[in-house]
Amino acid sequence: MTKRTVSVNIPFHGFYESLWSEEVDREEQQEIEYFETERQSEDGIPRELHLTGEEYGEILTRATDYRSAYLAIARCYVDAFDQIVSAQIGFRLGCTFEEMVSPDYYNFETDRLFVRIRYAAICKLFRISRADGHRHLAKVIRERHTSYDGFYSYYSNDLERWLSKPLQDWDHNELCTLLCAAWSSCGGFSQDWHNEIADMMLDSDGLYHEWSAAVDWDEVTRNVDELRAERVADLKRDNPDYVEPSYRCPHTLDLFRDYAAERVAN
Repeated sequence: MTKRTVSVNIPFHGFYESLWSEEVDREEQQEIEYFETERQSEDGIPRELHLTGEEYGEILTRATDYRSAYLAIARCYVDAFDQIVSAQIGFRLGCTFEEMVSPDYYNFETDRLFVRIRYAAICKLFRISRADGHRHLAKVIRERHTSYDGFYSYYSNDLERWLSKPLQDWDHNELCTLLCAAWSSCGGFSQDWHNEIADMMLDSDGLYHEWSAAVDWDEVTRNVDELRAERVADLKRDNPDYVEPSYRCPHTLDLFRDYAAERVAN
């Protein structure tokens, strides 16, 4: 029975010291800088109760599920990858996210992305490869599956060995090689494909939503309040006459100004 979809390991640079981890770090750092330089004053927090960026950063780090953020980014990557490749090969590839596999340690490998692709689309990729005499497939096989010092390939680098195996029996790594070869024969894989995907993913709000959704903001608020309470206790211990200022919403004046302006306009 012919498979309806197959698993394919698509090209992905992973999160270890990559563009994607840098973008997550950038979103986090921007939040820390805004909190330290603007938000506390905007919220009417007395200067003596302001937290430092380092203190807030530690709270933010503890409250962030980075694995969740990376999974959200991986799903966006799959969507962008599918759009870029589909446009270049001339038909809808139809990648859907399957899973991300991460190593316990990043010494020798990085994260891998697996997608499901319709077997009919795989057959189209094979026909693209066959149309150019499998020249690009032979090239990509040699590049990806030739052993060298420090790397042992579990796959043959001989094209004929590959072609002697039924396509429906190719595994996720072999199908990735086919995908890269067909993509290359259409002028895509050899170009700056990674930057094209990055440009698409970072076009508007960067990775803010993926990162923010992985932060437990209730936990952040609780920990900020607890640290400020400790700060108040320290101030009272040093100065028994210290009285914590009553909270005053700094936006009240604007609220009434806007209300008055609306009354005049009506």
